[in-house]
Amino acid sequence: MNPIGSVTKQTKTGLLLVAIGVAVPLLLLLITTGYKPDVNVFVNIFNLRITIYEPFIVPYRFPLAFCIFLIFLGIRKLERPPRDVVKGDDPTVP
Repeated sequence: MNPIGSVTKQTKTGLLLVAIGVAVPLLLLLITTGYKPDVNVFVNIFNLRITIYEPFIVPYRFPLAFCIFLIFLGIRKLERPPRDVVKGDDPTVP
């Protein structure tokens, strides 16, 4: 059993997934091309590209979608109760 106030492995994993899901898209913005200041956000997300080599271009929306999925997984890990809690295991309840 963990003492009260300690951070479990599941909580650490959830926080790490959320942090990665937020940090990676922000860091990828540094190497993107195709930003236009006069258009809206959605058009910019669809037009941004990550150029790794000249023939190899990755649209920014693909890593962005993966990182949104990581944030979702992290939130699910944070809201899920610990595994050692079993429903109906209270001896005081008949």
